[in-house]
Amino acid sequence: MDWIAIDNPNSQSVNSLSREGCVFTIQFDDTGKYLVSSTHNHNIEVWDTCSKKLIKTLTDHNEIVTNIEFFNKSDEFFLSSSIDKTVKVWKNFECIHTFLDHEDWIRCIGISKSNKYFLSGCVSSIVKGWDMESKKVLFTLSNKHNDSNFLNTVNSLNYLNNDDRTFLCALRDGSIKIYDTRAKEMLQIAFKAHRIKLNSVKISNNDHFYLSSGRDNVIRLWDSRKLPVSV
Repeated sequence: MDWIAIDNPNSQSVNSLSREGCVFTIQFDDTGKYLVSSTHNHNIEVWDTCSKKLIKTLTDHNEIVTNIEFFNKSDEFFLSSSIDKTVKVWKNFECIHTFLDHEDWIRCIGISKSNKYFLSGCVSSIVKGWDMESKKVLFTLSNKHNDSNFLNTVNSLNYLNNDDRTFLCALRDGSIKIYDTRAKEMLQIAFKAHRIKLNSVKISNNDHFYLSSGRDNVIRLWDSRKLPVSV
């Protein structure tokens, strides 16, 4: 263990990574120069991995920050989502735009490899696709459960690494859905990945394998080439 940030005395926040409270998400930029983290006091903390010091605290969100994603091959641009129902765009650790179209807590985000598009998913099953240049919503998808009392939270969103138009949506009901935004019927494949509460999905660099984790205490590795060809 090279560095324990929780013992770092240079924190500028009362409840931060270096003191008490839950850390909700952490993310490196592609160069490994910066580490950003979010805490229960709704701040984003920026750490320099060389000096191992906190260099900035971002306080623009009003509620807990649920996800942070750097743009591909960038150490200056990233997105953050929050239960304040917003997604913010950051450049050099300054907020340059706020997306306001969601009506519920935003749980996760995902950025395409070209950096042209991104996705956001909320606790009430809605996924929105965005165009970064126009800052407009391209599509809105609902993943509501058959049981109206079941809150089918969108827990993970990932574009394929080699395809800007295909993405995976992982839901609280344990299912994974694969969408293609070029198709008239965008939903291409849907399958039950976990018995309960799917938490996260990761995709291999060649897009052949998906790794999923769930509240059923299971991690599963999927071969995308052997999935059913349709819903």
